[in-house]
Amino acid sequence: MNIKTNPVRASVRAAFLNVTLVSSVLLLAACAEGPTKDPGADRVRADLTTLQSNPELASRAPIAMKDAEQSVRDAEIPDVDPALTAHRVYIADRKVQTAKSLAQEQYAMDQRKALSDKGDQVRLDARTHEADAAKRKNDDLLAQLADLKAKKTDAGVQITLGDVLFSSGRAELKAGSAINLDKLVVALGQAPDRHVVIDGYTDSQGADDYNMTLSQKRADSVSLYLTGHGVDFGRITATGKGESFPVAANETAEGRQLNRRVEVTIQNPPQ
Repeated sequence: MNIKTNPVRASVRAAFLNVTLVSSVLLLAACAEGPTKDPGADRVRADLTTLQSNPELASRAPIAMKDAEQSVRDAEIPDVDPALTAHRVYIADRKVQTAKSLAQEQYAMDQRKALSDKGDQVRLDARTHEADAAKRKNDDLLAQLADLKAKKTDAGVQITLGDVLFSSGRAELKAGSAINLDKLVVALGQAPDRHVVIDGYTDSQGADDYNMTLSQKRADSVSLYLTGHGVDFGRITATGKGESFPVAANETAEGRQLNRRVEVTIQNPPQ
């Protein structure tokens, strides 16, 4: 018995065979080509190399740099899946840009710190220079006031003027006191930037209130002499301290004589 072939079925079958054949050919061709590398891998490698060659940035984000290097190596690995290689290139690019940003940020921080350190050194040098200048000036003052037995203290140069300035119980300067005070005027003229503190003291004889008033008047007398001979009034502070802070025992005549005094301190310049 003769069996007739359906023309439609034959046509469909032939078309299916053709599609299958073409697909097989394409698959074989793809397999024959092998894995490929995304062209973007060369770009991210070049970007990373530029970053690694920058002397200002290369060492400032070591962890991020190492991470970027590994990602670029991954992007350079060929693969049969184009989407995978493209994704690796994207990740590598992000890692390179992150490393660059972190390195730039660290560089800026290092620059600011260097400027700050330099400023600190400049200020330190200036303070050292000022301290040296102040020491030289104090040495000059000590030499000028050697006859008045000037001494160096933490506050500055100090002179103690004993009770030879005043008669007992009086606040008016004796005529002979001008010799010593004139030496002080000359020294202060050589140190116009220095403030002057004048403290008056008495012995313990007499009432406290009386001694406080007397010590203040004596400090004021010295202050008025100095300003009357050209020392700026604004440079001077005069204070009476009565019988406080004795330097010797008040039980003896010699001790009381030492306690009746005016101390003049030529202060160190402000820092």
